[in-house]
Amino acid sequence: MFVNFAAIIDSMPNKQRQSDISASTAILSGLKLDQDSINRILRSDIMKESVIYQ
Repeated sequence: MFVNFAAIIDSMPNKQRQSDISASTAILSGLKLDQDSINRILRSDIMKESVIYQ
């Protein structure tokens, strides 16, 4: 079963939480995916706003 996490994250109303979840998802995705794949799936502009990403 495929879950579109990017769409779920984008639908979150709280932008700070959205940024933090995106960054956390990207970090964990790095265990299995390469950087280009992660960037295609998740919006990197949102991740850069996250305190976790920074």
